[in-house]
Amino acid sequence: MPLMRLIAENIGPFERLNIDFSDGQGKPHLGPHILAGVNGSGKSTLLRAIAWALSSDLSGFPEEEWRHFLRGPESRVFVHVSFGNDAPYINAATADNADGWDERLEDWVREIGVASEIGLLHSLGLRSDATVSRHSGVLNQPPIAAYAPVRALSYLDSPAKMQSLRRPTEDCLGFESTVQNRAIQRWLVDLFSRRALAKERGQEFDSYQQTLTQFQDALKLVCDDPNIRVDVELGPILEPRLNFHGKKLNFSQLSDGVRTTIGWLADFMMRQDQNNASNVAKSSENGILLLDEIDIYLHPRWQRTLLPAMRKAMPHVQVIASSHSPFVISSCRDARIHVLTLDERGAAHKKRGTKADCQDPEDLAGGCFEFIDRPSCAKTTSRSLPEGRWDPHTPKRQAGLMVRTRRRPASPGALKLGKRAWTARWKKIVAASTGGDWATQKAKKALKGPLL
Repeated sequence: MPLMRLIAENIGPFERLNIDFSDGQGKPHLGPHILAGVNGSGKSTLLRAIAWALSSDLSGFPEEEWRHFLRGPESRVFVHVSFGNDAPYINAATADNADGWDERLEDWVREIGVASEIGLLHSLGLRSDATVSRHSGVLNQPPIAAYAPVRALSYLDSPAKMQSLRRPTEDCLGFESTVQNRAIQRWLVDLFSRRALAKERGQEFDSYQQTLTQFQDALKLVCDDPNIRVDVELGPILEPRLNFHGKKLNFSQLSDGVRTTIGWLADFMMRQDQNNASNVAKSSENGILLLDEIDIYLHPRWQRTLLPAMRKAMPHVQVIASSHSPFVISSCRDARIHVLTLDERGAAHKKRGTKADCQDPEDLAGGCFEFIDRPSCAKTTSRSLPEGRWDPHTPKRQAGLMVRTRRRPASPGALKLGKRAWTARWKKIVAASTGGDWATQKAKKALKGPLL
């Protein structure tokens, strides 16, 4: 169920936004699609606009907060969705809740000129007819879920607190509230328990084993650790634990990066499994995954490997993520980058879309983040030295190295202080490396000698 196109009007910093998620030949592109841009350019707003158009009554979309991003009845959005082998359809949403809102929204969709059947129409309000279905197929769609970086996983002191989801779409678009800690732990405990019981009774247990294997394999890929795995402790209480670096940790003992990553991964795969079990959709491996600020809490090494690992673990899922990290953007070949920028009026626009193609992170800094050069350190500029002098305030001093500088002339007092600092430093270096009483004389000669 990948997206092919999004058009939004009068939402957040956008007056009008048109983003193509297709491959340019009329077919959807699974991505990953990466939203990049400066703060305030609308990356998170764009993700929430997609979720708004695809939301339903129990999806948990934060409507009350979303109202603050709308500019009135003219705020609206539509997404063009491709669902399996069926014909593509359109979901649309509007802030207009007056009588006849659905007809006005449908007229706006038709004016855009996309030749597809309309699926769902949404109105932001408390009307009994706030959602109108035009296409029955949209009710049988693969899972879609939206996540923000939250540490939702935590230890539960009793199995009685674990509870399953009523349906796979429950609270799936809440972003900060999407990860269901109690449901995830119930899902894991049930999988291990049912597999053990079925195996003991001689019944078929391959389906449980296959689901566990898929989750464990995805966990190893995404966390970039071949030894990581989830197990269930039998005592003192029945609880899932993570075997990580030779330790068995409950969910409250995990680091922030591991906890957030496992949270959205387990939640999404749980919804896929429940979707398959209820026979709602035949292609349970499909779906849409929206990830806001995917790089938060992650070390640059994980930022570099996360998207390629997700592409291997979930090859049929369309991934749309926002990020400020050049490591994330440059990590996945054939990723589509959608750069958002602000004009002089503060209005956001789509700057360009390009392929990441595993470029160097520094090369992407200027193009995607409007970053030109690294700022000068205040301490270095205040103690700047003339060309050819030794600079005692460079980071390389920790390795005992001396470097040439090309900076503005400094005052005589600063030069004298710099020479004294280097004299003391050089004495320590020579004494530590050679020893003996002649270390001081050698240091003086080195200072008087030619510059390297």
